[in-house]
Amino acid sequence: MAASERNIGKMQKRAYLPLVMRVVAAAVLVATVIAVVVYLSRNDADAEFRARGLPASLSKDVIAVVDGYERREVENGIAKYAIRADKATTFSDNHQELENVFLEVFDEQQRPNQIKAAKAIYLPGEGNAFKAFFDGDVAVDSADGLKLATDIIVYDHATGIAEADRPIRFSRENISGSSDAASVFVNDKRVELRGSVNILGSESAEGAVGTTGPWSMSASFASYDHGKDLVELRGNVSVETSKDLLKAGRAVITLSKVSETSADVAQAELFDGVNIESRENGAGKRTIAANYGKYDKTAGTFDLQGNVVITAPSESGPVKMTSGTALYNERALSARLLNGASVETPRERITGGEINAQLATGGKLRAASVIGDAKIVQNSAERNVDLAAARIDAAFDAAGDLTKAELKDRANAVVVPANAAGYSKASLAAAQAIVLVMDKGAAKSMTTDGRTTLVLDPQTGDTASTKRTLRADKINSSFGPDGKTLAKAEAIGNSELDIEPVSAGPEIYRTIVAAPRFDCDFFPGRNFARKCDAGRGVRTRRLPTVAREGRGEQVMLSDTATAAFREDSRDIDTLTADGNARFTELDRNASASRFVFNSATNVVQLRGGTPTAWDSRARGRAREIDWDVRNQRSRLTGGVSTTYYSQGSTGNSAPFGSVSDPVYITSNTAEIDHRTEVAVFVGNARAWQKDNFVKGGQITIFQNEGRFRAETDVESQLYGVKTRGTGGSVPVFANANRMDYEREASLITYQGAVRIKQGPEQINAEIAKIFLGKENEIDRAEFEQNVTISQPGRTANGTTALYFAADERVVLRGSPARVQDPRSGTTQSAEITVFLRDNRAIAEGRTDSNRTGRNRSVYKVQNPD
Repeated sequence: MAASERNIGKMQKRAYLPLVMRVVAAAVLVATVIAVVVYLSRNDADAEFRARGLPASLSKDVIAVVDGYERREVENGIAKYAIRADKATTFSDNHQELENVFLEVFDEQQRPNQIKAAKAIYLPGEGNAFKAFFDGDVAVDSADGLKLATDIIVYDHATGIAEADRPIRFSRENISGSSDAASVFVNDKRVELRGSVNILGSESAEGAVGTTGPWSMSASFASYDHGKDLVELRGNVSVETSKDLLKAGRAVITLSKVSETSADVAQAELFDGVNIESRENGAGKRTIAANYGKYDKTAGTFDLQGNVVITAPSESGPVKMTSGTALYNERALSARLLNGASVETPRERITGGEINAQLATGGKLRAASVIGDAKIVQNSAERNVDLAAARIDAAFDAAGDLTKAELKDRANAVVVPANAAGYSKASLAAAQAIVLVMDKGAAKSMTTDGRTTLVLDPQTGDTASTKRTLRADKINSSFGPDGKTLAKAEAIGNSELDIEPVSAGPEIYRTIVAAPRFDCDFFPGRNFARKCDAGRGVRTRRLPTVAREGRGEQVMLSDTATAAFREDSRDIDTLTADGNARFTELDRNASASRFVFNSATNVVQLRGGTPTAWDSRARGRAREIDWDVRNQRSRLTGGVSTTYYSQGSTGNSAPFGSVSDPVYITSNTAEIDHRTEVAVFVGNARAWQKDNFVKGGQITIFQNEGRFRAETDVESQLYGVKTRGTGGSVPVFANANRMDYEREASLITYQGAVRIKQGPEQINAEIAKIFLGKENEIDRAEFEQNVTISQPGRTANGTTALYFAADERVVLRGSPARVQDPRSGTTQSAEITVFLRDNRAIAEGRTDSNRTGRNRSVYKVQNPD
């Protein structure tokens, strides 16, 4: 009896086991209620009761046995725990074994935390240290709803660790799970689950606040810190919520209660090969890949780093976003991409240092703000559009088509037709901004701010094509119905249009037109300008592509200008300069109210005002002037007035005496060949210098040859021709059908009905040749055919006549020559010499009545007074 009481006393003294169970149960309860983890490792089922840490051999010597063991601990009227066992056995090594154990540990609200097992072993240690082993259908049912089942649980009081090295299952409210083994670190408030860790969260009760959908976690390993509500998962981590599937090599999960009966994933920090999928979008999966990711379910954000790839599905195709780091908000459907960012849609590729992208509900791109080396490339079957700037803000419509792009700071836009045949590449660059507006994938307008350059490249392989460049402080352009080719362009402020031919040649020029403003229209369906109107104060330059003598840069100034282009070559067809138009090339100049240049004929038409052309030698005016640039010919029409600044300017080709005085020529029309330096004046032509003049139906100056010709009803007055003997200069008047002056021969030739008159004397003939001296005085003259000399009271006739100015002598020849004086009679002879100033004549030669001899008569002509 005494022995039995001692045994019972020992059992009571060692009744630490229920208290230990309370601690273990509470630790397991807290640990596994919120435990969250991922995947699988190992599985071991039917092992015998050989728990880890159990000594290899225990005493077999029984010192006490109690059947139907029960104990209840009450303190100050409050129940602490209660334990029941079918049998309790104490051995000589002080360990205890209990069978069919049922333990209840009461919390502060007197709620029971229950644990039961087929067996339990209690092993005392040093001091208060001990170990407790539960074996066989171990079940834990906590006061707050945790249910746990496993084969073995081992608790080491010295280390504060409870171990379950057999598969374990647990559940609490909407959470359930399992693993191959578990460790509870009571002192650290931490639980580790190992091997095939699976945790499930079912939907919460209907009507619960913060209702959440089902979620699950799996891993090879899980560590739960229930003080911080943190779960660390390692090895094939998978976290699946109602919206997302998260996978990684490692994860740290933060949990939060969403209602009294449910908990949910609040945050997930993922490492090593992060992959996230969302099936919320009916068009397909939204996927995320990165080296690191932090998921905040409350905010709906993903903080991603390292090789980030986000793919959002849409009906028209996926939107793919890549970067070094990213912040993706699945609720706002926005993404901030940093470090080598890019966004790809079925139509566009967007790249930059930073991209802020906004997606539509269907997954399509709605907006993108690109900062730092921003680029947007849009490809289609018709054209490719490249946009680049320091920053680009782009908007897209519901179909995912680009509707607007704002390019800021060093902006560039390039439109390249996919089929280059018949089209030109268009490039636009602006210092400050470009705004591109599109509709359903077709370009509508493009405006710029800051110094802008628009370049229309020549067509590939077309040697007749030109490169057209438009520069201005601002350019506004609109596109045609096809949305790929320009329709209009406005260049505003310090504008310049540069037309540069692909090929060079003697007659091929580069044209540069500068004006405050340009308004250009384009051929429909082509990136070729049809017409450009230039604003006020226009300066046009034409630069030869091949240098050659006599040709230089041509400059036209005017109030306004219009350039019309040819569709085949894209070169200028006509260039019209209106209002105070002026032209300069080397020392050649022209002015008029309007210039019209025709590239097909290479003729510049001067119209309006008083068209005038001049150089360093001469000036020409007319109602109309046509300048053939290619052939270097000019045609002047209507009221032609030409001034050679000196006789030397004509190459001394005019029959005028003064070398320094100007020579004037007027006519109805004139044609000038600038290469051969031949000028033809037609219709009432008149050339004069001081009082000397030549008139005729046509006057021609052969400047290089030093010749002058007047034709048709020629009249001339050579006032400066000196006569000897009188000591003065008496004007000589002449009429003829034609007059020729030869500089080298110092010869004036009149032909056809020649009539020359000086003072009262007159000579008529069919041909007259006047030989001039060094000072343009008459040295001698020859007259031919039907020569008639008339003086007051005397006439002379002959076939030819020679005039010698030195002694005022005329040698008249004929068959016969005749001198007729009403007072003194008539003299006939083969040759008669008439001395004009001393009233005498000498006749010599045969006569018709005396053919064998020579007749010579000398007579003195009586003075009629």
